[in-house]
Amino acid sequence: MEKQAIIKVEDVSMKFNLSSEKFDSFKEYVIKRLKKQVKFDEFWALKNVSFEVYKGESLGLIGLNGSGKSTMLKLCARFYDPRKGSVRFNGMDMKELEPSLEQVLTWILRQEKMYSLTEPFWDMGVKRWKNIMII
Repeated sequence: MEKQAIIKVEDVSMKFNLSSEKFDSFKEYVIKRLKKQVKFDEFWALKNVSFEVYKGESLGLIGLNGSGKSTMLKLCARFYDPRKGSVRFNGMDMKELEPSLEQVLTWILRQEKMYSLTEPFWDMGVKRWKNIMII
């Protein structure tokens, strides 16, 4: 019997449009945006990422700030849809599923647990650990 991946991320890319300037207030941003004076730069948080996680396996996302760890977890929790590629859970594309309130609350509670898992490592200088996905 062939093992089926619980999580399958295929060729996922995620792009954000970031303002090219800083604003002192939300009001200033809205006014400039309405006047079409705000310019945006593309920021690719993830480019062509693929991996599979099978039942019983664990996956750790480790990297520097801004390397896409949180973005990947948010894609898996369907807080975002990828610009390119697909995220599948038990063979089902996440775009076809609607997250329930229970799933969202579970994700938030796990985030709190994930941050607490990193505390023992802070003294060792590993301050860039942010998220750990537990399957």
